[in-house]
Amino acid sequence: MEVTLPSPSSISSLISAAEHGDQAAAESLFGTLYAELHRLSKRELARQGIPVSLSATTLLHQDYSEMAGHDCEIEDPVDHRELIQISEVLDELSKADPLLSEVVDLKFFCGFTFAEFGTMKGISERTVQRQWEKARIYLHRKIRANLET
Repeated sequence: MEVTLPSPSSISSLISAAEHGDQAAAESLFGTLYAELHRLSKRELARQGIPVSLSATTLLHQDYSEMAGHDCEIEDPVDHRELIQISEVLDELSKADPLLSEVVDLKFFCGFTFAEFGTMKGISERTVQRQWEKARIYLHRKIRANLET
C-alpha cells in the first residue's frame, strides 16, 4: 500500500499548527513524516539490494538513533549480529501483533509517553502500559530463545 505524502503547504500548515501547541497537528505531522521516512528507507534498501535481514524499520530507527546521539560517544561498539536478531524479533512482533509493535516503535525509538500514544490511538494510558509490558515480555522471550540456540 503506497502512502502519498501531503503537499508541502499541508506539511507547512501542520508544522505551524504544531509549533503553536496543536497536539493533533503534531501527531499528524509525526505520523506523516514517519511514514514517509519508512517508505524512503524501504526504497533505499531495495535500491541497494540490502539483505532481507535488515528491515526498513530497523534502518529508520538506526538512522534516528545515530542522528539523536550524534553529540554523544558510544563506549561499546555495536554488535551487528545482535541488531539483526533484534530486527528479526521486531519484524516477528509486527506480524504477530501490529499494535504491540507500534507501541515499541513509538515508546522505545521515538520516546512517546504512554499518555501520548493512548491519545493518538484513542485508548487509555493503562491499556498502553499493558501493551508495552506484553511487548517487552514477547521480545525478552524471543531474544533469550535466540541467544540460547
